Amino acid sequence: MAAEGDFGAVEEDFAFADGCLGYGDRVVEVLLAPGPAAVEEVAVGVPGDGLDALQICVGVGAEGGASVEEDVDFGGHAVGDWIGCVDLRSHERAGDVEAFGRHGLIFALDDFGDGVLKGKVEVLVDAGGASDGEEGAAVFTCGKSSYTDRDVIDAAFFRGELDSIWKDLLRGVECENQSGDAEMDDAIIDSAVEKFRYDHDLITAEETEQWLEARGLTMDDFGEYFARHYWKDKVTGNVRLGATDYVSAPDEMRALLRVELILSGEFDRLAARLSWRAAGSQEMKEDVDLAEEKKRFLARAGIDQERLPNWLGGLGRDEQWLNEMLRLETIHSRIRAALLTPQNRQRELSSMRLPLTRLHVEMLELESKDAASEASLCVTIDGLSMEEVAKEGRYPYRQTQFLVEDIDPDLQQNFLSVPAGSVVEPIPRGDGFQLCRIVKKMEPNADDPVVQERVDKRLLDLHFSKLVGAHIQWQGPMTK
Repeated sequence: MAAEGDFGAVEEDFAFADGCLGYGDRVVEVLLAPGPAAVEEVAVGVPGDGLDALQICVGVGAEGGASVEEDVDFGGHAVGDWIGCVDLRSHERAGDVEAFGRHGLIFALDDFGDGVLKGKVEVLVDAGGASDGEEGAAVFTCGKSSYTDRDVIDAAFFRGELDSIWKDLLRGVECENQSGDAEMDDAIIDSAVEKFRYDHDLITAEETEQWLEARGLTMDDFGEYFARHYWKDKVTGNVRLGATDYVSAPDEMRALLRVELILSGEFDRLAARLSWRAAGSQEMKEDVDLAEEKKRFLARAGIDQERLPNWLGGLGRDEQWLNEMLRLETIHSRIRAALLTPQNRQRELSSMRLPLTRLHVEMLELESKDAASEASLCVTIDGLSMEEVAKEGRYPYRQTQFLVEDIDPDLQQNFLSVPAGSVVEPIPRGDGFQLCRIVKKMEPNADDPVVQERVDKRLLDLHFSKLVGAHIQWQGPMTK
């Protein structure tokens, strides 16, 4: 059953090819290693008749071309020397192809199709050149200024927004180090990768590779990301983390943070926050006093003026960069203060009255629609309470509160169209159904912290979306 207040749409995930972390018993498996800098060989197995599959070696040149050179025996080449290996058992035929990285399933490729049936394999390799999403590439421009992914991350660090995810990354790395020779659970890794692909609408292998390449990421980055998260969840107890902070961290750890931010989706939020500040600065060209903002920054960073040069040096930044960050933050604070007034909040709240209505709801979880319908009749016709029905039928029962806008849009009208005291039509949820009775409907209150947060977010979103549209030009795929 879903968590309290979860009225998200019920979705059936489409199935990808079954996966495994070793050779297992699959149709085809591909072990991918980092791409070559010069000509190397790719061992490829193509289905054939007889006891053994046809095995060919494909030379991949620096120009990205491919040519079939010779028949080879898989047993004669070490896997570690291959770019990739396709192993087809003699009793199996072409179907789904599954690609694997060093840490587990990366993606399931679609059927090779006619190319395999005709004994042809095309290998495409980009041997050089930087992708649009490579580290250091521009994320957006504003006026004459260009902002890179490093600018996005360092600005977030300046604002104190990286502490949580940085500690989370350190824990993941340490948990993976402590895992030793332990094996990962194939099903958990497969499920995590499937969810990522589904969430990002990455249906084919080519789409997955292109998505990564456009963001300057590799297949190893992708596989290692899921491995870190697997071990972070798997290793329990106290994990002793090093005292490494972002300023003193080696380049390798900062590179891991970049991977973490992009694959978790957090980078998008950070890029948007910086774009708001950059766009806002275009509306206020006059000089601003940076003294108060600098005091807040020093307190937030836990340093004083004397230690500031070392802090900037560790970050690879200078005082000019710091002053620009202080200027952006000062202007942003002024815009917020002018926008989030009691008058503006009340006016916006009036337009958001229905979505911000708070519902107090009783909820039963039942195994079938028939059971849910019967329970509904017991409440509406027989006059039993929801709690009595739950006790009699031994159904899970709880009371919860949520805002109308937190309900799935397709279900919101079901809750709005009935008065308090009514039972809502049974709602499909997973393998069962939820039956809800509305205990009370409460008008939004401006003093409610949750309501105020939603109103403020709406005011800020509307204002800055206009500024971003006028002043920001997105350059890469980082925020798509």
